[in-house]
Amino acid sequence: MYSPPRKSEFFLVTLMVLTSVAIVYGIYHFNPYFMNRKPLSESLSENQNKSLTIPESSMEPEGLGPWDFLEQKNISRTFINDSQFQMGTTYVRESTKKLIYEVVDNDSPPKWSVDEDGFYFVYPKELVKTNLNNEQLWFFKIQEDDQLLFSPVVGSKYLFAISKKGYLYKLNKETGELSWLLKVRGELVQNILPYNSFLFFVTSEGNEDFFIYKLNGHTGEQVWKNKLIGLTKPSPLTINESLKLIMLTDPNGSLLCLDFNSGNAYWQKKKLGTISFPANTFGESAVISNDEGKAISINLKKKSINWEYELPSKATSNFAYIPSHGIVAVLTENGYLQTIEARTGEGHWRYNTRNEQQNSDVFSIRFNNRAIAKYSLNWSHKGWTIISPCSSDRLCIFNPEKGQLVNRLQLRGTLTQYIPHFYNDKLYALLKAPQRLPWSQSSEPMPNFAVGIYKVYSPSERTQTKSSPEQSDDSEESEE
Repeated sequence: MYSPPRKSEFFLVTLMVLTSVAIVYGIYHFNPYFMNRKPLSESLSENQNKSLTIPESSMEPEGLGPWDFLEQKNISRTFINDSQFQMGTTYVRESTKKLIYEVVDNDSPPKWSVDEDGFYFVYPKELVKTNLNNEQLWFFKIQEDDQLLFSPVVGSKYLFAISKKGYLYKLNKETGELSWLLKVRGELVQNILPYNSFLFFVTSEGNEDFFIYKLNGHTGEQVWKNKLIGLTKPSPLTINESLKLIMLTDPNGSLLCLDFNSGNAYWQKKKLGTISFPANTFGESAVISNDEGKAISINLKKKSINWEYELPSKATSNFAYIPSHGIVAVLTENGYLQTIEARTGEGHWRYNTRNEQQNSDVFSIRFNNRAIAKYSLNWSHKGWTIISPCSSDRLCIFNPEKGQLVNRLQLRGTLTQYIPHFYNDKLYALLKAPQRLPWSQSSEPMPNFAVGIYKVYSPSERTQTKSSPEQSDDSEESEE
């Protein structure tokens, strides 16, 4: 005869069900080998959860930034110039400034950074600051058995420089005085990535051991340090601001995303091909290119691939993102400037730049209102244009909407590996084999490297009436 269960039996069954659910959830959530989550555990050491994060309330109210051109240099690596800056219709060469220390044949140019206060040159044993007329303001020397690496990272009041032996220098950028000095283990394999008041970098300890650090930039205090496992040659770091992720790529075909605050693994995508450049990121997406000539867009939030696109050949630089147009642009090995719809991955247009220069970095910048009218650009796109090195000594400026070449700037020298910088109405470029200006009366031999300074060309009313929007308005004509 059936007898209904008692209350104690109901309680026991409920307790057993809840216990089973808790066990299943624990296996799913805490076991890294469940549901193919093993790659995440292979990326970082097992003690990654022991790191310390400095709360926002403990930070000094004044940050180290603003970091000039941080967006295109460090965060997105998409080479987007400050949207507040608007470029004139054309630039002409104003002068050539010799470097403080002449570079002899076959030697590389000094590492170079620029801000509105001046130039910062890194030589092997010395860091030199000059004003924008290239007149020396101060210098800072390091010990004889060491040498400086990379370009200095310049903020609002301080700059940071790295040496081969693992010393990190924080200097007052106005006086060159040392604020603090930090020794890290091993060698730094890439330059510092600054963000707000924090510094991120990767070191190599031994042949195959790589570590990523997060420091408090004010004090030099270590926030966390994690070991990277399975990487062969970590790329420079990238920050995705939308999701607060630290990103790096590796030639072994992986894209690794780490949580900004803790350094824990967020996601890792493998089998992307041989990757030679850092990831580009904008919004919640990242774009990478591999040596097989394929561009790949990845949705970081959904952890899935958006699209893949076959480039004309292997990319030779990072991507540039062009705001208001929604396209990315990249220069390829065969000289083509290729543009791609960022959302769909469809090819937009391509142009053969015939670039022969060492620099192949493409970047975006805004035209001012006069230039928008002069070249009949669409006002809704707010003057955004694409600039690419082209030929043997030129910068070519394109209408991103149509792929139309609207202007060319003759550099009279070839770009080194550093992109040009824009401040006020001037453009500054570090040039190799600079040529003498036509109006120069000097008989001195030209140096191997020099800073080229260009100013905005303001056309006269007579010149404006003769010009049409379709003309390229070559800078050589402007100089005449």
